[in-house]
Amino acid sequence: MAGMSSLSDRYREDASLAESLNQAALAIKKESLGIRDQTATNESDLKTMREFVLLVSGALLVSQDASAASASPYLPQGFSDEDLASAKAMSDDIQGLRSRLIHDQPLVTNDFQTLDRLVELTGEATSRSFREFTRG
Repeated sequence: MAGMSSLSDRYREDASLAESLNQAALAIKKESLGIRDQTATNESDLKTMREFVLLVSGALLVSQDASAASASPYLPQGFSDEDLASAKAMSDDIQGLRSRLIHDQPLVTNDFQTLDRLVELTGEATSRSFREFTRG
């Protein structure tokens, strides 16, 4: 039963991280496009979300393999070597996004696609954690 508990914890952590990244990406996109609605984020929360995206994207750029990625608190433990290869293939895009977030510059169209891909990669890793948990 300890194994199931560990898998459950892993899935919970991965799902929380994926949800946080998705919320941050949405807030950053809305702010960049000037969209204000009932879910509008205040400046302090937006700054925290930008920092979170910077932490996740930075962890992706420095992780050399899946075991290193799973050791990072900013990446899902379900990250695979294939996920990292996808991230490495878009490292220039990630670095561009990071630069604009750091320097509080307007995002470009490619940045929206990069945010979407980061959310997608995180979601895929979380799905792997869930499949492993349910096979337990």
